[in-house]
Amino acid sequence: MEYNPDINLLFTVPGMYNALYKIRKHIEERLQNDPNAKSVINMSAEAEMRDSNTLLESIFEGFLGFLKENKIPFVVAAGNSPEVPISRHYPHKLGKSDNTLITVGGVNTDGTLCDCSV
Repeated sequence: MEYNPDINLLFTVPGMYNALYKIRKHIEERLQNDPNAKSVINMSAEAEMRDSNTLLESIFEGFLGFLKENKIPFVVAAGNSPEVPISRHYPHKLGKSDNTLITVGGVNTDGTLCDCSV
């Protein structure tokens, strides 16, 4: 199968919970073996907030708390839907000055914002 940048795969709340749980357990094991171990989480996933999804928000807030406690950056792609503001996407909408969530976007070679980036 060839890469197709126009395909956006959806995730389920239980699927995201399981992924974040496994990431957290892996980091905890690494830190137990080496307290100086470093990590960076990089994710290109988004969930548009059509309705209030308190379960999904709670899952991400818990994960962000764990990352903040361990000083682990969480880098998320801004998304490929410029017509939808990132303030309506999880986990992007949870980014604050006091947590480790960093949202990144894409630029063209001339430095202008890419049409495919938020």
